Amino acid sequence: MCTCKKESKTAVGTPGNFDYVYLCTKDNGSSIKIKVTAGNDNEAKKLAEVECEESGFINFSEALNKVNITQRGMFFSGYKIADNNMPGRVILISDEGVFYSFNEDDIREELRLSGGRTELEIKCGSSAYITKPFLVENRDREKSRRIEDVSPIHRSELGHSLRSATDEDIKVVLDSLPVAGSLASVATHFSNCCTLTDVEENNCAHFLSDAFIKAGYSELKKSARNRNITEWCDWDSVAKSGDARPVRALDMKNWFNSMASRTETVIQSNNGFWAVYQENQLNGQGHVLLYDSNEKIVYGTKDMQGVPYFFRSWRQFFYQW
Repeated sequence: MCTCKKESKTAVGTPGNFDYVYLCTKDNGSSIKIKVTAGNDNEAKKLAEVECEESGFINFSEALNKVNITQRGMFFSGYKIADNNMPGRVILISDEGVFYSFNEDDIREELRLSGGRTELEIKCGSSAYITKPFLVENRDREKSRRIEDVSPIHRSELGHSLRSATDEDIKVVLDSLPVAGSLASVATHFSNCCTLTDVEENNCAHFLSDAFIKAGYSELKKSARNRNITEWCDWDSVAKSGDARPVRALDMKNWFNSMASRTETVIQSNNGFWAVYQENQLNGQGHVLLYDSNEKIVYGTKDMQGVPYFFRSWRQFFYQW
């Protein structure tokens, strides 16, 4: 359980919304600062408590009895790969199957072990992220993919009763003459790719943000320096301009929250278009999409059989404006 204390409250661009900073403390004494955007104090505190409860941060003092310690740092060993979800960090897959994400600046020393394993000495007092293992269809391939790409659940958990948008669906929405800037207008621009680059294969946030930008939401471009966005598709030379698109699902969720005039936490039906963020409560994985709740059509990424990624068992955040 988390106890959250408000530290600051600042008005933001959208009328009636505020940025809050909370200092949240878990039962074990570990603390973390959490920033949320909400319309009132009660909603903000609830969001902060939820983020704290489901956060993957680890207090290293909790792990002192599990790892070797020196005066300078702590040692972790396993298989090391780049953390492509957060530049500047590395992932270490431990022998126990636990995934750690460390800041490269917190690595004091690195030692190559036998069998392709690595031992890292991490500065005491630094923080990291930790996730437990989950089932994937092809583990070797999934290790190198970004978290927004991974779909670690069976097809029965997907949107089997829904369908992915087709060109004909988009034409129908176009013919209805949607209001400029509406979520319906965004649907008409979705093309399951990025206009600038296709380096990020099947990335939900990348492709959805491309549709929002083409629909007129220029504040999502890197050049706009939107406070909610932390990473763009500017690793490719084609996209190094200020037009680079956001690529993280959690960033899109934070932006949705800043825009929304209505939010729901259950799957909607017959209530028009919604921007949706879904979160796996087991590992924090996020997924974003656009959803036509009238026609049960998903504008977003899909699997190789064309089944849309729509995770009913995950935590639901639905946004309208």
